[in-house]
Amino acid sequence: MKDSKQKYRIWSTSEIKFLHEHYPEHSAKSIAKMLNRNSSSVSSKIKRMKNPEEKQKYEIWSKREMKFLTENYTKHSRQNIAKILNRSPLSVFSKIKRMNLYQRALRDIEPLNDLTEPEKAYIAAFIDGEGSMTITVKYRNNLPFLANPKIDISNSDKEVINWISEKVNRGRWESKQVYLRKRSMQFPTWKKNFVLSISNRLRIQPLLMTISPYLRVKRNLARCILEFYQLHNGKSPCSIQTWKKILEIKTLIDGRKPFQIRSRQRLAQFIKELERTESIIPIIKDLQQHI
Repeated sequence: MKDSKQKYRIWSTSEIKFLHEHYPEHSAKSIAKMLNRNSSSVSSKIKRMKNPEEKQKYEIWSKREMKFLTENYTKHSRQNIAKILNRSPLSVFSKIKRMNLYQRALRDIEPLNDLTEPEKAYIAAFIDGEGSMTITVKYRNNLPFLANPKIDISNSDKEVINWISEKVNRGRWESKQVYLRKRSMQFPTWKKNFVLSISNRLRIQPLLMTISPYLRVKRNLARCILEFYQLHNGKSPCSIQTWKKILEIKTLIDGRKPFQIRSRQRLAQFIKELERTESIIPIIKDLQQHI
């Protein structure tokens, strides 16, 4: 009878080193494809790496390194800091998390004050005409648990998109490189379309704080996204008020595709159920006190 268990493939030193260098910048699924392993094997290894017995010899962070990290984590990428300090990107990422530097950055968000008034007005007009603001809701066990706003700016003139990218990008919080959108097979004669995709609160919020007064078409949408950021700190679960704000954003976007309509309906139904549950909880607590 054949053994039903799969033969365990031992992790080589080069594979562990590769994992240290590329996680968390790449997902477990992506790394699994690169290493020709299944994603569950990579996920398990990542969990074991958090155990001191599985880690390579841990080097204690010096005061000089921590000072450098505090002063430069918004100016350089994790990869660059890792090279400068001769550490792995995973080590730098873990230290940023332990020092709570990301939450500090959220408290210190400011508008892009180095932009001139004409530049602010031009970028706002470009986003009004050539940009899109969206918010994606992620589900777990058929329940929404996370929402991420995003801004896409596209045009056939790559120089203009690159110029906007240079103006709105800031250090570690740089948006992704401008990329070429695949040409639709239905419209082969269309011009090439270049896109700047801006995500993450530390990229979006400063930009919207700067250009909101100059927006016309998308001013209310920008206001709602800024209000969403005020309601949600990015750490605790979303409240009913936050989910209502997310639904308001989706309603303002007013996507007409079937999946966009279903997304709004699904979120509205979830909010109704959440309100009904919250109204029942005080009654249950009152009954429990009298039993």
